[in-house]
Amino acid sequence: MVTALARWHRDVTRRAQECGAELEPAFDAELYAWERGLFETHLLAGRYGFDAIPAEAERELRSVADRLGRAPQVVVHRDFQSSNILFRGKRFAFIDFQGMRRGAAAYDLASLLYDPYVILTSSVRDQMVAAYGKAYPEHPEAVGLFHDGAVQRLIQALGAFGRLASVGQKQFIRHIPRALES
Repeated sequence: MVTALARWHRDVTRRAQECGAELEPAFDAELYAWERGLFETHLLAGRYGFDAIPAEAERELRSVADRLGRAPQVVVHRDFQSSNILFRGKRFAFIDFQGMRRGAAAYDLASLLYDPYVILTSSVRDQMVAAYGKAYPEHPEAVGLFHDGAVQRLIQALGAFGRLASVGQKQFIRHIPRALES
C-alpha cells in the first residue's frame, strides 16, 4: 500500500501541476494550527477538562508544523487511513478525499502507518517507511519527517475523535486510547 501511496504522490502531483488543477489551499501554518485547535478544544478541554495545551507542548507542536510546512509539497489525500482503502479481489481504491490540497507527503504516510484503527509493530512500520522511501526516492523528506507527520496527524485524529464523540458518535471513543498511546 505504501508503494501505491508513493505512486499517488508522484503521479497525481505531476498531473495536477501539468493540467493546472485548482486545489484547496495547501497545508500551511494556519491549517496546522486549526488541527491543533481541534485537538485542544475537543479532546484536551472538551473530553479531559484541561484549559489548554501546555506551553512547552504548544511550542513543540508549532515546530512540527513548521518543519512539515517547509517540506516539498505533493498532492495529499489527507485522510489516508485503512478505512479509506477499499479492496475488491486484488484491486483497491482510495476513497473519502478530504479536499485535494498540497502538503507534506509524511502526513499521508503517517496517516496510514499510525492509523488508530490498526495495530502495527514498530518493525512493520519501519519496513513500510523504508519501502515508501525506495518507491519514491525523489522525496526523501517524507521518510525524514515521518514522525513529525505522525504527531501532526494524530493531533488531528484525536481532535476529530473528541468532536465526533461530543456530537453523539460514541464509537470513536474506543480509538482515543490507541491514538494517545501512539
